Amino acid sequence: MKYATNQFIKRYGIKVTLRRWEYGQDAVTRTSHILIGRGRKKNTPMHLLQSLREGIFPADVDIDNGYFIEDAVRDETFMVCGMRPGYGKGGMISIAANLLLCNSRLELRRVQWTGDERGNLIFGFKQPEDWQLPCCIREVNHGLQQFDAGVLSETEYLVYTPRFFLMETDQIMLENGGKYQPYKVLFSDESAFPGMMVLQVARDTRK
Repeated sequence: MKYATNQFIKRYGIKVTLRRWEYGQDAVTRTSHILIGRGRKKNTPMHLLQSLREGIFPADVDIDNGYFIEDAVRDETFMVCGMRPGYGKGGMISIAANLLLCNSRLELRRVQWTGDERGNLIFGFKQPEDWQLPCCIREVNHGLQQFDAGVLSETEYLVYTPRFFLMETDQIMLENGGKYQPYKVLFSDESAFPGMMVLQVARDTRK
């Protein structure tokens, strides 16, 4: 049954690139086939329903939370945010994964103090790592704040991203409408999805 399931996914699924990203390391990539459908409504927060998909992988595919799934044909990138095995006769025959559709990119900026020729300290930001990380952002409105008491009143966006090293004074640049805008991190939750972070951010006026 496992072989039949693998052949079905390969025949009717789409070919994608799996990309494992870890902070400070080169990305590891490989290819696989996947069946993609709408995400399940059960136990899914309302604000994520539009971005959530379900992907069915062969049982022998090595994936984990925070992996990127890149569909070059449709020019879409998804992020794995949960998995469960599918069982049949003889054991596990597939892997069902919750996939968040990435609708933005993130750049990291870190505080840097430099000195001028007069010895004055000048405040600024630098990019410690040269990457633009795909992520899923959701705009915060009154309804979401009513639904989730953990969302701060100042929060403008929730950002779903693989976990990376983040300092309290860091600034992140989010792509929105083709432009990058600066945001400060109000809160970082690393417990909602293992291997990932959910950031609450608001516009940052620091320059």
